[in-house]
Amino acid sequence: MESNEFLAFWGWRHLPWSQPPNVDQLFWQRSTLTLAQKLQAHLQRSYGLCVIEGPIGHGKSTFARWLYQQYLPAHDDVAFFALGQSQAEPGWLVPLLARYLGLPAGACSSSEVFAKLHESRLRKRPLTLIFDQAERLQRQEAYDDILSLIQAKQHGMMPVNIVLLSSSKLGKMPSLFERLAPKLWFHGDIVPFDTQEIGQFLIYYLKSLGLSLQALSPEAYSLITEAAPPTFSGIESVLESCLVEAYFKQQRIIQADVVQDVLQKRAPLLETEDSENLHKTAKQAFRKRPLAKNMAGTTAALDLNSLYYKSDGSQDPEDS
Repeated sequence: MESNEFLAFWGWRHLPWSQPPNVDQLFWQRSTLTLAQKLQAHLQRSYGLCVIEGPIGHGKSTFARWLYQQYLPAHDDVAFFALGQSQAEPGWLVPLLARYLGLPAGACSSSEVFAKLHESRLRKRPLTLIFDQAERLQRQEAYDDILSLIQAKQHGMMPVNIVLLSSSKLGKMPSLFERLAPKLWFHGDIVPFDTQEIGQFLIYYLKSLGLSLQALSPEAYSLITEAAPPTFSGIESVLESCLVEAYFKQQRIIQADVVQDVLQKRAPLLETEDSENLHKTAKQAFRKRPLAKNMAGTTAALDLNSLYYKSDGSQDPEDS
């Protein structure tokens, strides 16, 4: 496919879904907005463990980055970590925080790292650590590190909130849930779209692509709302594939046969594709500010706040 011809066909200068999402213009489900308001209220009045769970490909990472970029900086010192496979084993947290602080990862005890974390917070504000892709912490022992950091408050350390975002359900691991329950101050779910919300999101997403609802025939619109996966990445993936297929068929209005073909072709892929590959570009492009795992060594060890978003108008690390 000639990319320039494809772009011209839809009246674009560049692929619109390759651009960074704007956290000021997110599509909010009513249930997720309520969840955000409850979480905000909790974070302002107490400290402990917060867990947000939801389906694969349905906005958990976006929600985490919204917290990191838009809400928390006005209230807390905040850091964001996207967990990798290497952090799935017990003992993962202390080396991660050590690298974050510019300390030798293997040469510090947990008490030394927690103390340095406490010293490094110049404004002495509450600290919130956000961990995305927490489903990778599959062994119960991997959560001991989190509990240790929360309990450090009992030894005169800083108040700390830990927010975990996961696609797996703690309720499916009763022994782990029971273990975390004493420190679990907030537990919420991001739920899939219902049919009405799919329609609303379709209109929103088409508009973000510079298109109107008239780009879909009524039959195509109905088929997507009834049969597409009820998640952000599921709807986006189906619609983007329909735009490609419609270009091949030179249809400026997507017809139901195009949607049917896309759904049939993508059905075996949607579950696995959503988990790792769908919209990687969009997720990576969301990095308006560098994520914590990429910041080690970029600042003096005793100036942890220079790694955080600054709400006082000073220069952002990414802009320097």
